[in-house]
Amino acid sequence: MYRDKLLVLESMTAPFVKTITWIYDNSTTVAQSKKANLTRYIETADNVSHITDMVYDVANFNLMTSKSYSKDANTTIVEEFALRADRRLVEMSRVLENGEIKEATGFSYDSSNRLVAERQYFNAPQVSALDRVTS
Repeated sequence: MYRDKLLVLESMTAPFVKTITWIYDNSTTVAQSKKANLTRYIETADNVSHITDMVYDVANFNLMTSKSYSKDANTTIVEEFALRADRRLVEMSRVLENGEIKEATGFSYDSSNRLVAERQYFNAPQVSALDRVTS
């Protein structure tokens, strides 16, 4: 809009408000334990919530075993992390979109638990058979 040959900009939108909630071990307050796991992350903007849930192997080394979230209203993404038999390292990770495997990665380690090989697979239907990758 012009007033007396000056351009005047008027805002037509309301301010953007985003709320984020972190939930640790199914509580919004972190307990005395310094090893609290983030189990849910909620991001809300414009009255739409995006929720991410995480699951851990708490009996052993608190490694994440799965993470799930919605990409959009029709798409759910699940990331799975299969641990080695000793439960100390991730041996296989998979990304599923609406239950269909989109990508998988296998990890191999040496005797000192150093990563020595990483194999990635994309859009391969046979990936579901790769539950364990060994060197």
